[in-house]
Amino acid sequence: MLIISQRPDVLCANGRDPTLIIRLLEDANTWITLRRLLHNQVEAVKTFRVDYIKYGYEDQTVEQVAQTIEHFAQVVNLRIDKLDSISTALIQLEFNLASIREAQKSTTLNRSMKRLTCVTFIFLPLNFVSVLFGMNVDVLKANPPWW
Repeated sequence: MLIISQRPDVLCANGRDPTLIIRLLEDANTWITLRRLLHNQVEAVKTFRVDYIKYGYEDQTVEQVAQTIEHFAQVVNLRIDKLDSISTALIQLEFNLASIREAQKSTTLNRSMKRLTCVTFIFLPLNFVSVLFGMNVDVLKANPPWW
């Protein structure tokens, strides 16, 4: 999937799709792998050029090809950097949306807990009084003092 087309997916998911972050992280890992492969290829070309000259071959074509490959590698590296920055921005956006979503869930849970606390605050003392007076004990029969 193209990385540019993933931005609408991130915005539409709104932090609700757990597989989206996995895909975004896989893309980020792809850019790291591509950058490493590009670096290895450029190093191989440099080694080839040095070995070619070391064994006494002086050919201008090899030098031009090596320079062309190094220039191409710089252009490709810039493009990978751009894709990596887009990928990083999308990952950050997804984490931000997921954090907002979790904060909204937390707020809803807090409201429910507040209602439960209010109900408990009202009914727990009433329950205690009903249990106290509902016991079959003759403690209050002789009208003793309250303390």
